[in-house]
Amino acid sequence: MTDHSQPEVEVGIVEEGAPRSKEVGEDKHPVGAQPSSSGASSAVERVNTAARHLSVVVGMPLIDAFECSNLLGNTMVAYERMLGAIDDAAVRDASRFSPAMGKVKKLRDLIGVIKDKASLSKAALLSKPNTLSLHLAVLRATTHSSSTPPDVKHLESLLSLGDASRATASALVESLMDRLHRTGDSSVVLKCLLTIHHIINRGPFILQDQLSIFPSFGGHNYLKLSAFRDGATATTWVLSAWVRWYARYLETLLSTSRTLGFFLCSCSSSLEKDKQDERLSSFMTVDLIRDADSLVGLIEEICKAPDSLHVEGNRLLDEIMGLVGCDYLSAVNEVSLRLNEFMERLSGLSFGESVELMRCLNRLEDCKDRLVMGSFTIKKPSTETLWGLIGELKNRVGMINVYREGGKLVSVGRREKGTQSARFDDRVVKYGDSVQFSSSRFGLDKLSFMVLN
Repeated sequence: MTDHSQPEVEVGIVEEGAPRSKEVGEDKHPVGAQPSSSGASSAVERVNTAARHLSVVVGMPLIDAFECSNLLGNTMVAYERMLGAIDDAAVRDASRFSPAMGKVKKLRDLIGVIKDKASLSKAALLSKPNTLSLHLAVLRATTHSSSTPPDVKHLESLLSLGDASRATASALVESLMDRLHRTGDSSVVLKCLLTIHHIINRGPFILQDQLSIFPSFGGHNYLKLSAFRDGATATTWVLSAWVRWYARYLETLLSTSRTLGFFLCSCSSSLEKDKQDERLSSFMTVDLIRDADSLVGLIEEICKAPDSLHVEGNRLLDEIMGLVGCDYLSAVNEVSLRLNEFMERLSGLSFGESVELMRCLNRLEDCKDRLVMGSFTIKKPSTETLWGLIGELKNRVGMINVYREGGKLVSVGRREKGTQSARFDDRVVKYGDSVQFSSSRFGLDKLSFMVLN
């Protein structure tokens, strides 16, 4: 018989350290208190589902399964609250007795291991059969171990699960984002972000596609971590700065990938990238400037990486910077391709296009100085070639495309425009009009025309 002296409480999957609000499934009722009617019905549904699974798998009588699942759910809720209380007490003691920091760290690591076990048990009990493997894969790849990156085996398992149906890939991304936003532990958040980075770089296309459209509205602060703080210890406070920067960087990387039309530094997008590189000569100049501006923005975000002096030897951060370094080299290659194309178009650039190009070049030069001064430095032939190309292009933009004549700036090879409103007529190609190609590859005099008849 079920003991009715202990009222049911909601046993939804609520990660440790989650923001204490209703939006993330906060249980407002202490253990032993009666929840609201809606919360009670939700809890009863989950307990009933877990009991049926237990009855079918183990062969346990249904009434015993109900009693077992209900007891386990209540016990896990109380257990997690106890762990949170121990964690908070350890942090308070550390603030009063700094020599005990080593012992506190070991205690936090032990509590982290217990929390990981509790989360896996809860997921196994409460997850639906069709999403159980997805939840377990996410939890195994994002453990509480403070300085070790996700296990390669667990990452590979997670990525392989995403190479299935669109619905499965969508559920996996949702589970990963749910883990990211429900925890307040800086190490768990960094591992979630690192997993997202691995999906971008080497995940299956269908998983990348679902990541790029989650959530559907996208926008600024896509990962919603700009205000993240983990003040448990001095180390977690430093790691919080890395969380905020890494989230901004991944947001910028996803935005740049949308602009380019392929995922930068992604194995699955290599074919599409090669096709675009071959078609650069057919791109409109405004598209090349847009691409260059987006790539420069990505390099600028790399320059803002936090100082790693206080977290040296952290293998998790080392792996993060390894992936960022690969992205940086890919961005350098893409920028170089577009600047070389601009070299072929100098005589055809308008004054406004020249100004936009010079602005991008100046921003790149600023990045060079910040990369030299900062902790992120990669010296490769491609990077040295880029810095030389920037200086040469700046000189040629000033010397070839625009010159002064009687104090008035004149653009070579262009007829003088009328008023601002008259410019809109030039955007429509009419029958019999001549069209100037942007790239000099289509003519010998760099001002070739094609007549539409």
